[in-house]
Amino acid sequence: MCNDLRRIIRFFAVVVLVLNACRADHKAPLSRRIGLGEKLFYSTILSDDGSVSCATCHQAGRAFSDGLQRSAGLGGRLAQRNAPGLFNLERRAPYLSEGGVRTLEEVVIAPLHDSVEMGSNIGRVVYRLWQDTLWLHHWLSVWDSLPSPHTVTKCLADYLRTLKSESSRADRYYRGNTTLLSAQELAGARIFTRPDVGCARCHHGPDLTDNQFHNVGVAPQSKDQGRYRLSFEPGDFGRFKTPSLRNLRFTAPFMHDGSLPTLAEVIDHYTHPGHPFSSQDEISNPIVLNPEEKKCLEAFLFIFTDSDFVEVRRRRERLLGLAP
Repeated sequence: MCNDLRRIIRFFAVVVLVLNACRADHKAPLSRRIGLGEKLFYSTILSDDGSVSCATCHQAGRAFSDGLQRSAGLGGRLAQRNAPGLFNLERRAPYLSEGGVRTLEEVVIAPLHDSVEMGSNIGRVVYRLWQDTLWLHHWLSVWDSLPSPHTVTKCLADYLRTLKSESSRADRYYRGNTTLLSAQELAGARIFTRPDVGCARCHHGPDLTDNQFHNVGVAPQSKDQGRYRLSFEPGDFGRFKTPSLRNLRFTAPFMHDGSLPTLAEVIDHYTHPGHPFSSQDEISNPIVLNPEEKKCLEAFLFIFTDSDFVEVRRRRERLLGLAP
């Protein structure tokens, strides 16, 4: 009887928390939710041992990547994949390399629950926020309710939506300032769109990604199954989401496993016979480029680097004392 009563009490407590959180959602101003989300992004309260924050692996000075082949999580253990840059996320669904989640609110839960990355869970994070007087002060200045899974993920997702990178030389060029690009960069643009080269088949749109999944012959011996983890379709083995080609000066090393240290090596990967997979895409068949064409293509890809985005975010880190 006592156990039944406890379960009933817990059930109604959860219902009240959810209802309060949903009601408060309409009262908390967006700008203050973003500010709270930013604090959470830089706080180690999210990780099990208090050693890792989102900013540990997503650093403003690297367009919110970390420059490592694979990121270090709890106790220095290495994650399975390379940490991608974070920008223009609203138009980049589905998320994660295998496309496992559809919303940014779900995205922020994934590293919390990963045993290597943060080793925690959303319930534990909420409990810790309840126990911390300073965090409760921050929270109640924004929301009309105590921290909940809904409000924690809402704040973090709202902050991630503010990470917009749209001020590269390429952006200014395509908005009409046609004097910005060199002859080498313009030659690279022509190479990029050539049908026999095929870059633009998967890398197109404002972020140069089709948001689809392809096997391009990277790390065929890897235990990382890619999209097959979700679909169990044999053809999805080794397929990973097409990355954005923005901010490449900041986000090396490249590929889902960080196995290619430089952009020149990425281009070389596509111009040499790859490591054959049974499920490898035809689009990854070797392309033919001479050394000068490779340099032109590399120069073109770097014009999508948004130094203003990075510098503005670094200045904000310093101003607010947020940098880890």
